[in-house]
Amino acid sequence: MAPLVFLQILSLLCLSLAMDKHFKLIFKKKSNARISTILRFIGWLGLALSIFYITKISLPVGLTIIYYLCSASLIILLMALFYLYFTPAPKVKKKQPDY
Repeated sequence: MAPLVFLQILSLLCLSLAMDKHFKLIFKKKSNARISTILRFIGWLGLALSIFYITKISLPVGLTIIYYLCSASLIILLMALFYLYFTPAPKVKKKQPDY
């Protein structure tokens, strides 16, 4: 089960870094379309491989689907908390009041 969780983490991380706002938070620069496409492809491929892996485990199908969805939900929650609390907030320019 550990390779499944590791593969889910890597693929969801690639999918989140394919988004421009998350890429800017981590790397402090804007991503280009090529990097975004590659990260998106790797992310979806990793999720497909993890689904393929979970179908080969000899547990009942219902139990494996529940395990897969629960672990994916937990990973997404932890990644959201990481982006919220451990990355610096983007600088917002204050608008001058019009008098």
